[in-house]
Amino acid sequence: MVAGDGPGRPRRFCKQGCRQANYMAAKLAAAKGLDPDQVIVERAALDELLDRRFELNLALGDVERALADERAGDAEVSIDARRQLDWLVEHVRRLTAVPFGSIGSAGQTG
Repeated sequence: MVAGDGPGRPRRFCKQGCRQANYMAAKLAAAKGLDPDQVIVERAALDELLDRRFELNLALGDVERALADERAGDAEVSIDARRQLDWLVEHVRRLTAVPFGSIGSAGQTG
């Protein structure tokens, strides 16, 4: 989104193409009977996102336990905690790299 420099209302869209895409998405959603807050997501994209979220939830529990053990003074656990934190960082990166081009709002892809 581009900040408005002049008088008038602030811009809602960065460019005309984004405005047009929003209009077409709203028109399609209305034709399909969808509420403005509903989105259409491919099943495969949703399943992948949910799988990654599940993995991260398990990893978070492992890291929390390892850090608690580390605070208790076990030096060997420190290496394990580091390894688990590295794993968590890698998987958070994977989660944030999900391409949202395949996840659109009522057919909108960008």
